[in-house]
Amino acid sequence: MGNPLKQLARDTVILKKQNGEIFTDIKANVQKDRISIHDNTLPIEEGDRLVRALPNGLEESYIVIDRGYREKFHSIDAHYQCEVRKESSIQYKEWASSITNHFYGANSRVNIGSTDKSSNIVNINKDTVFDELRSVINENISSESDSIILLDLVNEMEVTRGTPTFIDKYKSFMESAANHMSVFSPLLPVLAQVLS
Repeated sequence: MGNPLKQLARDTVILKKQNGEIFTDIKANVQKDRISIHDNTLPIEEGDRLVRALPNGLEESYIVIDRGYREKFHSIDAHYQCEVRKESSIQYKEWASSITNHFYGANSRVNIGSTDKSSNIVNINKDTVFDELRSVINENISSESDSIILLDLVNEMEVTRGTPTFIDKYKSFMESAANHMSVFSPLLPVLAQVLS
């Protein structure tokens, strides 16, 4: 009589082994988290991929989590009931679980799945911009050497404000602050006003 479950194998998959071997035209029954394969001679192992071609030309790729080999039982031949995970869902979970948000500056916010059409008004005047820069450095720059260099450059800019050498100090500060621009961005428009 043979295996009555073979009648359910209406899908065709490709076995892609981790060592590069490929086995094609495998009859299978593909379900959400399980793929049943009735060819017990296939060398299916955990970590292998089972790929199913869809009618629209796309492919679904599944990672074998547990090959689920089953011995012959009465009229049911030996077969595999592979526990699988769709590869795209695994990649999505890894991507989604590795999101890190850093918030800097005044009025920081995050928009997920939407466009931010708001505007911020930050009231910092030219007289307090150097104090604000020092505060940002002390609160947000973790590297002690970067912090010391940036604080010295802020002090030099403040001392040379209104003199011809201010522009040189400003340029030196901007070069040194390049790796930390996200924390200084709210203050840059006000600092630029000091140039004029």
